[in-house]
Amino acid sequence: AVLAANGITRAEFDMLSLLARSGRPMAPTELAAELLISGAGATKRLRKLTDAGLVRRETNPRDGRG
Repeated sequence: AVLAANGITRAEFDMLSLLARSGRPMAPTELAAELLISGAGATKRLRKLTDAGLVRRETNPRDGRG
């Protein structure tokens, strides 16, 4: 009920929890692997969390694609 009241699904909460536990930036492919989801699934969750202002995506300085 608390998650729903804040517009967050359990899947999105799992991603936020993983990021909080890791304490470091993670690539979408790394998130997908850790959460056992597809890359598309990770991107969808990241997009919603970014739009909600809960995560920030940055360019990987070592890889212009990431």
